[in-house]
Amino acid sequence: MGIFFTYLGLEFKKSIKVWKKTVCGMFLMLAVLAVGVAAVSIVLLQSQVFPVVDVAFTVPQGDKMTRMAMRVVEGMDSVKSICRFRYADRETALLKLREGEVQAVIDLPENFYEDVDSGVNTPAHIYFSSEGGDFALPVEVFRELLADGVSLLQTAEAGVYASLSIADQYSAPVGKEQIGNQIALLYMGEVMKRDGIFVKNVCSPWGTVNDVQYYFCAMVLLVLLMGGLNYGFLYQRQGRVVARKLALYGMGRWKMSLAKVTVMTGMLWAAGLLLYAAGCAASAVSGLGFIQPHVKTACGLLLPCVSMAAYFHAVYACAGNRMQGMTAVLALNLIMVIGSGLLLPAAYLPEMVGRLGEWMPLHVWSRYCLDLLFGTNPFWNPENLGDMLRMAGICAAGTGIGALALWKDT
Repeated sequence: MGIFFTYLGLEFKKSIKVWKKTVCGMFLMLAVLAVGVAAVSIVLLQSQVFPVVDVAFTVPQGDKMTRMAMRVVEGMDSVKSICRFRYADRETALLKLREGEVQAVIDLPENFYEDVDSGVNTPAHIYFSSEGGDFALPVEVFRELLADGVSLLQTAEAGVYASLSIADQYSAPVGKEQIGNQIALLYMGEVMKRDGIFVKNVCSPWGTVNDVQYYFCAMVLLVLLMGGLNYGFLYQRQGRVVARKLALYGMGRWKMSLAKVTVMTGMLWAAGLLLYAAGCAASAVSGLGFIQPHVKTACGLLLPCVSMAAYFHAVYACAGNRMQGMTAVLALNLIMVIGSGLLLPAAYLPEMVGRLGEWMPLHVWSRYCLDLLFGTNPFWNPENLGDMLRMAGICAAGTGIGALALWKDT
């Protein structure tokens, strides 16, 4: 065991020198990845944006009650997500509709609110653009929203008229105006609470986390993966002579593999902790609050680092030398990044690619790290037991494959 620890100490000293030189490169890589990830995120978000329909309202200048009622409607979330109101006179609104600046015009006559309040059915004229284009679907959604609003008003009106009819038949002790106002108020109170009948289910390509959290985790994993290109110094050709001499003293390939995996794990974990600390600091300074510092989370980062180190060891040992190993690591990393849905979520990938990506180690690392960094129970979650066992399997397989490759190589 003395030879093992001596060899381990020498490899650590060598790795520390290399690690110091690569810290600046790591943060430069992080900056480049941050820009790239931000660009991808913006493109994805823009592709998912639902175009808002511009609707022109022709409300007379002196009709304050109608304008007040329209502001109440305009402030509803269900309305703001579909359309945006603009106020103009009738001629200007119709001109904007012809020029394509607005997609619909609602022409309200003078004293519209007073007529509705007094029971006069004054019609409102609605004009839609005949051109489709990018607004074809949003305009159809707006039509449905408008039809729903009309249906609500018709239901309220029917309820008021029915109540007044019953009041006439049974000689109600209060006046019709008071009955109508009371029923209208009760109905509006129920309408304002209509969102409560829906259950909010968010369907997101990022799962239970938001886009900032998802891409922060993606950047951490990318930096760690690409950092594997720096570990070729452990597999230089001159190391074979040292390995043969160590074998004479009982330093087998398993012990040598374990030492190399341990050295790479230490370097990966140190880099991961730096990135985690940087993320916590950025979260606190920016006020986004997307990640919180936790000791258990820092400890939990060790498991994917061990698994990733075993993966690097297997690739470098099978490649046989430094340059071929670096090329193989780069190629495999790119395949995993594209196929496992790290930068581009699996929901946007072809179904076959998404299924293949689920078998890649990066998919397991990503899923585990997302729950570790942003889950409710850092470091240990019974639901992640399967991922932890898979990472343990990757560690054992990578170390074993690397030991076998070193044995054959020497």
